[in-house]
Amino acid sequence: MTTNFTPGGFLCKMPDHLLTLMQSTSFELEKNAFPCLIGTEDYPGEGYRQWKIQVPPRELSGKKQETDFNILDVKGFEPVMDFFGEFVNSIFRFRMSLLAPNVEIKNDSPHKFPRIHIPLSDTDSTFYIEHENIVKSIKLEYGNAYMINVIYFHGVKIDDNLEQRRNAFFSFDRFKDIELNKKFNIN
Repeated sequence: MTTNFTPGGFLCKMPDHLLTLMQSTSFELEKNAFPCLIGTEDYPGEGYRQWKIQVPPRELSGKKQETDFNILDVKGFEPVMDFFGEFVNSIFRFRMSLLAPNVEIKNDSPHKFPRIHIPLSDTDSTFYIEHENIVKSIKLEYGNAYMINVIYFHGVKIDDNLEQRRNAFFSFDRFKDIELNKKFNIN
């Protein structure tokens, strides 16, 4: 049994102008675009909504990275992509989400790639990562970006249950910095 797994953790402090850009994008999507996902298996209905963002193909690490969907074309999002492009080899499946108070996502299936999560509201939340019956948690706070190792079963809940949680996240394959790959146990 391998119990020494890395659930993720703090990646970086976010620049204010990028938080503002992502927040305004999230509000625009909520107001003007139909979500690609409404509800979860545990909580059907409006409690969880998600929007996929189409971003231009990226040149990262000398390889052209294509997005795998063409849902919403977001203009002016390049500064966000450029910022995270300094950290990771590829950026794909960029999404925005809203989680209502008193809604918890439980036991979401493992995914193929880890993710970077960026809280866009001042509603603290906690991710739970489970591997081989060991559960570890990561508290997510506004103003920061976090690597979440969703290659394991995982879930998230709002800590204060007073306001909805607004969030941005994307999948990636590896960090550019070898030390970050070691820190977060990315193979």
